[in-house]
Amino acid sequence: MDPFADKLLILGTVVMLATPAFGISEHGQLVMATGFTGWMAVVILGRELLVTSIRGVFESRGIDFSASFSGKAKMVVQSVAIPGCLLIAGIWGSQRPDWAGWAATLAAWGTTLVTAASAVPYITRAIRAGRPDQPQESP
Repeated sequence: MDPFADKLLILGTVVMLATPAFGISEHGQLVMATGFTGWMAVVILGRELLVTSIRGVFESRGIDFSASFSGKAKMVVQSVAIPGCLLIAGIWGSQRPDWAGWAATLAAWGTTLVTAASAVPYITRAIRAGRPDQPQESP
């Protein structure tokens, strides 16, 4: 249940941070106080669903598909950046200093890129494990 709780916490927070409730008017245009936008939430959600599906399929076949270093690094980045973005929005909101806006944007972009990139090793492992010429582990 721990991986499920991690995903629910991270995904729920990212989706909420990308909602209009965190939008502020800056220089006459609407920007997200948290740095997260809707497309970023979709990328993060898509990665989590894809990797969870891949792991489920291969683990049901008895193939070890435990978390890789990239998945663990992704979780560390998310666990630091997401609360940081929430704090920036909560402390300053529409009165945030320029550096705080840049920090939130950088954290949101960094989280999105690291999350997307962390799917590559899982996809590569799945392709290798799915080839018929590869030995399959039995349960």
